[in-house]
Amino acid sequence: MTTVLGLDGGDGFSWCGVLLELDGSGDIRSWSIDRTWHRLEYDQLPGHWRAAEVMCIDAPMYGRLPDQRRQRGCDRHAKQVVSRELRSSFFAVPSSADVDEYLESGKVGQGQIRCLVPYIVAAEGIADRHGRVIEGHPELTFSRLSSGASLEKKKTPSGIQARNELLPISNHSFPAGDHLDAFAMALTARAYHLGRAVAFTNDGGPFNQQQARGATPAIWSVWLP
Repeated sequence: MTTVLGLDGGDGFSWCGVLLELDGSGDIRSWSIDRTWHRLEYDQLPGHWRAAEVMCIDAPMYGRLPDQRRQRGCDRHAKQVVSRELRSSFFAVPSSADVDEYLESGKVGQGQIRCLVPYIVAAEGIADRHGRVIEGHPELTFSRLSSGASLEKKKTPSGIQARNELLPISNHSFPAGDHLDAFAMALTARAYHLGRAVAFTNDGGPFNQQQARGATPAIWSVWLP
């Protein structure tokens, strides 16, 4: 049995995980959703999460900038291929000073950018322990699943419905929030496992997996249908 995992951060530094079980052809046999309320130390992850062949996390990795808070090149390139309504979901990442301050004090600074710091630290810690951890972005994956069609923002009723309709499951509908985003990350992990993922790096994109091999940072997504 092969499994892949998508992780998305939630309120209170919780994480939502969607685990997909794949058959020999890579099709989805089953799926499950769990939540963890700690800060995602690798050894504290549920065993079935750690056993996933690929993990895709909605959090910047290798995103510590040496000088100031700003967008990475990979974010700028990915931002250009989503519809205008979704571009605000790409924003600056913290600086190395923000990360160092958190590691020394254990306290999170004010503002949206600094609130990313614990997720960055957790994602990089997992990547150090698990061989196949990639960074994803839910809105990028939903945009590509829709073949680049315009999508309403994810908290609107029409935006929620559109994203649910893009998921390859039936008889289930998720509300707005991290369940939908974690499922998008799981689909990205599946694409990576099957060799069908693409990446946006500081040099541009989309690049296939061979072209993007070893590139950091890189935001991964799925091939256009």
